Amino acid sequence: MFQEDNTERNAGTWLWPAVIVSALIAVACIQILRVNRPQETAPSEPPRVYTAAGPLVNGQITAPARDFYSSRIDLNRASRLTGSFRTPNIKSRVSVLVLSEVNFEAWKSGANHQTLSQTGYVPGGKINVALEPGVFFLIVDNRQGESDQSLYADFNLER
Repeated sequence: MFQEDNTERNAGTWLWPAVIVSALIAVACIQILRVNRPQETAPSEPPRVYTAAGPLVNGQITAPARDFYSSRIDLNRASRLTGSFRTPNIKSRVSVLVLSEVNFEAWKSGANHQTLSQTGYVPGGKINVALEPGVFFLIVDNRQGESDQSLYADFNLER
């Protein structure tokens, strides 16, 4: 006569176990994501590019008025920097220097510095200096010049 509706009763008996299993799966997923966070990568420095033996500066260059021209030299072994420069006329004068990286920063700021080689303010000259591994700068100084100074330079690195 009376038929009992078991569908509601069966749904009620499986409801709590389904909620508990769903909660456990959610907690497990959160834990997996929390533990396995992507690693933050620090910005990396670009790889060092070492200066190869051969021509460093070869041809016409311009040192701006009240400024200087510089060429970075990054060596991974001992080398020799040799070369010469000349301005178009005897009244045009520049100074050529070779400085280490630390001394280059001091030279730019006007602080005491040590040069590895320096010509003084002349219309032409030669450089011949041995360099150990490290970072150096070849500088054509025109900071005392009233106008841009064009010159011919031929500098080479020898191993």
